[in-house]
Amino acid sequence: MKDAVEEALRVSFPDAVEIECQEHGGGHVSIRVVSERFEGLNRLAKQRLVLSSIKELMDPATGVVHAVDKIEVVVPA
Repeated sequence: MKDAVEEALRVSFPDAVEIECQEHGGGHVSIRVVSERFEGLNRLAKQRLVLSSIKELMDPATGVVHAVDKIEVVVPA
C-alpha cells in the first residue's frame, strides 16, 4: 500500500522534494509531501490536492487505503 500511495503522489507532484507515506495498519496512512505546488494555497486546498491524488486508492470497492490519519504538506524553504 505504501508504494502505491507514494507512486500516485509522485505522478501528481513530479516537482516534490519529498514524498513519504507511513502505514499504520488497517488501511490507515499518514502522508507528507514537500512541493512548490502548495505555494499560496490554504490548508484545505493543499489537503484536497493530496487526497485527489490518491482517490482511486481510497475507493471502498477497489482501494487499499481506508483512511488518511494525517496529511502534512510543506512548501520548500
